[in-house]
Amino acid sequence: MACTSAEHPAGFVAAKIIRALLTHPADVPVILQFGQRLAQRAGGLRHIFAAARAGELSFRTFVVHNFMDAADVAPAWELLEKGVVSEDPTTR
Repeated sequence: MACTSAEHPAGFVAAKIIRALLTHPADVPVILQFGQRLAQRAGGLRHIFAAARAGELSFRTFVVHNFMDAADVAPAWELLEKGVVSEDPTTR
């Protein structure tokens, strides 16, 4: 496992994952479906295992930020400080 180290041996991490899944069994199908979609987007399990054997397997995370314009934030912030919910959908 990539998240293991001297502080967190693989057995310890595996035990924590198993305990979490036993505590929340309804999450298992969701996790399996996510894993299946992820494997399909990565080219399938054969492709993933072949890349791992060749030492070419890598993971990337892309984050997209959506910032609001200051002109839109100022009125919303003023109302938030007053505890008022705006009727204007743009401000809300």
